[in-house]
Amino acid sequence: MKKQLLGLSVLVTFLSASALAAGPVANIQVTGDIKPPTCTVNGGNDDLLYALGNYSPSLISNTSVYQFPSVSNQLTVSCDAETYLTFKGEDAYPSVDTIISSTENINAKYATFNLVNADNTEQQVGGIVFKWSNVMVDGQPAFLSRANDGPNAGTWNQDTVLQKNVTIGWTSKQQKNVAVDELALVSGKVFTADIYNRNDSNRSYILSNETLATIGIDISEGVDFIGQSILTFSFGV
Repeated sequence: MKKQLLGLSVLVTFLSASALAAGPVANIQVTGDIKPPTCTVNGGNDDLLYALGNYSPSLISNTSVYQFPSVSNQLTVSCDAETYLTFKGEDAYPSVDTIISSTENINAKYATFNLVNADNTEQQVGGIVFKWSNVMVDGQPAFLSRANDGPNAGTWNQDTVLQKNVTIGWTSKQQKNVAVDELALVSGKVFTADIYNRNDSNRSYILSNETLATIGIDISEGVDFIGQSILTFSFGV
């Protein structure tokens, strides 16, 4: 019994001595900042230029569309803070009633950006469809996925097609036609993707001579055409 009391007495004395002893003090400090990031597109040169070249009027068929070659550009968005990133693609010439190839699914107009007469932007000359590949976030493989908030949420389109007026974001898995809040967004500082125009199944084209004539365009005299897809970025959704 005495050994037990002695042991308890030593233990209490040890605790008391520890509580009374003065020791060093260290602070763990935490700092941070929550603010909207500042992002630049392609190092401040915001435009991606797709120069489709010069073509003789003799190349344009009377009855079928002329198909353009494919041109690719890398899109790079660099931010000074970690963020999620989404965007929407808007046609700069939306008032034109998009004419597509007769072999196309009618829903293709929701992914076709208008090519218009530079002298009269109410006249369509052709159309162009964009896709993406080599998607990355901070140098790691990722995906670009589409939500279902656009004018057409059909599941017919491929995963990697840029549809107009639809939320698209860098994600950790491939998705399409899902609710905006279901996008599996992945955060980062540098977001990249190769954007190229499709040159299969008449997806990037000049209309036939016959169709252009009904619009009032005489291709024999030559015509300059322009097109523009406006990408508006958002931090998150």
